[in-house]
Amino acid sequence: MRKILLASALALAVGAPAIGSASVIFNVNQTIGAGGVTGTITTDGTLGALGSTNLLDWSLTLNDGATTFLLTAANSEVAFILGAALSETASQLLFDPANGGIALFQNPTIGSGQNFWCLDNPSGSCDSRPGTESLRINGATQTAAWQGIVVIGADAALPLALAGGSWRLGLAGGYTTDSLKVSQRMSSGTVESVFGAIYGGASFGALQLRAGASYGANSTSTTRQAIFPGFADAMGASYDGSTAQAFGEAGYRIGLPSLLAGLGFGRASLEPFVGAAAIHIHQDGFAESGGAAALIGFGRSYDLATTTVGVRAETAFGTSLPLTLRALVGWRHAYGDVAPTALLAFQGATQPFSVTGVPLDRDALLAELGLDYAVTSAVTLGLSYSGQFGQRAADNALKGRIDVSF
Repeated sequence: MRKILLASALALAVGAPAIGSASVIFNVNQTIGAGGVTGTITTDGTLGALGSTNLLDWSLTLNDGATTFLLTAANSEVAFILGAALSETASQLLFDPANGGIALFQNPTIGSGQNFWCLDNPSGSCDSRPGTESLRINGATQTAAWQGIVVIGADAALPLALAGGSWRLGLAGGYTTDSLKVSQRMSSGTVESVFGAIYGGASFGALQLRAGASYGANSTSTTRQAIFPGFADAMGASYDGSTAQAFGEAGYRIGLPSLLAGLGFGRASLEPFVGAAAIHIHQDGFAESGGAAALIGFGRSYDLATTTVGVRAETAFGTSLPLTLRALVGWRHAYGDVAPTALLAFQGATQPFSVTGVPLDRDALLAELGLDYAVTSAVTLGLSYSGQFGQRAADNALKGRIDVSF
């Protein structure tokens, strides 16, 4: 059997420990005539025969020996994948021309006759050259006849073929710092955290399963002043703590290959999901420096759990820019220690007292909106907004990130 073999590559995210999809990235490095094709193809992890909706993303540099052109999911389309010509195993993406299929990646649209990479069968008609692999840039076509098995990329240990699914495992780590300031009370503080996480996912067709755990070591420093007629004092403290979290999620991805095409968008997907998380937070005890107003804080632990139900949406812009728009709407319910309390005492006093902070809302609406720009096939820049709106409080955040896959 003559076929193209693409070897799967493990993606390792460097950044916040967020759970990603169970997609699989395949490396491409193929010589065609005087040029070739290099880059990556990302699938949804489905095992067996694939269709065009199973290809989530691609970044392919065409080279005809003199000129290059970048095909992406944002500026091109894929079509004519027939029967079982394209299939995926736990570690391989296979194209078998003997099965009568054609795989065509073309800019700007299928049938435009412009820039493309085509995998053809012996009776096909890619640029009137049946039984070849071909590419075209601005009318200059390079072809290569099938020569047995062509190996593209290299095997990686993951994903694993367990229970009929495609599996992915990743590690993440990072450092965060937050500053707090209450000018009216002449108080300020900083919270620094170093965290590590392990996460995994499995794909069973459209069903997506994700889970993971993270642990962070926290360091908190605070300063404050107490001033009123006849009294003035300045206090400060430094203490440590930790945060542990476990989370899981199940989603069902629905491909929308043509619903938004008329609006200028490319591929799109909708994913209803349900998730749960358990969080354990510990703060060590502390003793403030200062005078009569200095406090002693007793060590405390807090346990929280949440469940979330929502839907995600994702679409790529149908332009020459490799941009992806993401959105999320959901509802979150919280359990456990939703009202944070601190047990304190003045230094030298025998009677402690409790201070209660603003309670977390038991129920809250979640909203997220993000935009990703693929600088290269391995580097993505992202900007996102997230909001949580409850009866007592609202939280808003704007985040920037850099993802590196290798």
